Amino acid sequence: MKIVRTYPNLLWLILNFVFLIFFGILIFIFISVLFNFKTYFIINDPNRFWAVFPLIFATFIFVYFYYQLSNHFTFARLNTNDISFYQVMKFKFVNIRLKDIKGYSNSEISYGRIPLNYTTKSIVIYIKDGDQFELIKLFNYNFDNFTKELKDNKIKYLGKEQYQSGIYKRKYKYIN
Repeated sequence: MKIVRTYPNLLWLILNFVFLIFFGILIFIFISVLFNFKTYFIINDPNRFWAVFPLIFATFIFVYFYYQLSNHFTFARLNTNDISFYQVMKFKFVNIRLKDIKGYSNSEISYGRIPLNYTTKSIVIYIKDGDQFELIKLFNYNFDNFTKELKDNKIKYLGKEQYQSGIYKRKYKYIN
């Protein structure tokens, strides 16, 4: 009974948590400036209205990056009977039997634009109920051993696929 895990790249995880905490603090600062509840009804200061636009901007950035990071940081543990996925920022833990897996595919993800782009590999694991989990090499250690163990457990390889970028999440063709 061999157990293989992917481990989080703590540098990226901590950096992204710090980034989210920064924008979360900005949101609270703008809310406290905008809605100063002690003097809100006594002094109607029109200069407070400037905080609406940075509040909307900081909230948008926070929600966008939280959604992106909650999909990127997925970690897995594979043994002979099942595979477990843990999504850190969604606080989600899913345990799936190997016979319920439809297959997996490889893909490459590019971050940034030319000339400052970075390409990394990913594995997309498809579940028979239509769900999918993506493991990204940039955010996972022990990625190559995990790929080798998927082959050793005779999980169907669906091939290499290109993704189509969506508004919030990449879309893959082997969904159905």
